[in-house]
Amino acid sequence: MQIRRKNFLALSGVAASVTLLAACGGDSDTDGGTGGGASDAGGASDGGGETAEGVPARGNADLVIWADELKAKSLQEPAKTWADAQGITVEVQTVANDLQTNYVTANQAGNGPDIVLGAHD
Repeated sequence: MQIRRKNFLALSGVAASVTLLAACGGDSDTDGGTGGGASDAGGASDGGGETAEGVPARGNADLVIWADELKAKSLQEPAKTWADAQGITVEVQTVANDLQTNYVTANQAGNGPDIVLGAHD
């Protein structure tokens, strides 16, 4: 059976659309009606402790940002303001040493941050 170019392109478009819709789909987990507020928004912290590898624990924030000490201090107020406006919680965590290695380690363990802010060099 030979597939014509027109049919191949149509099937490719359908496959791409399905993939896109699956990627944009929501998570089936629910919070049981407890709701999430912006009560803990902002603030540099170490996330309530460190994991065995010396990486900050993710915590329960909706958005976790890792930065060095100087950048974390400057992000506190804008993160709190933005989180209050969006109705979510944001936690800015200070990771002072070896940010890149700690990110890789935490990501492999499944508790990495959503955003990493570091030097471009």
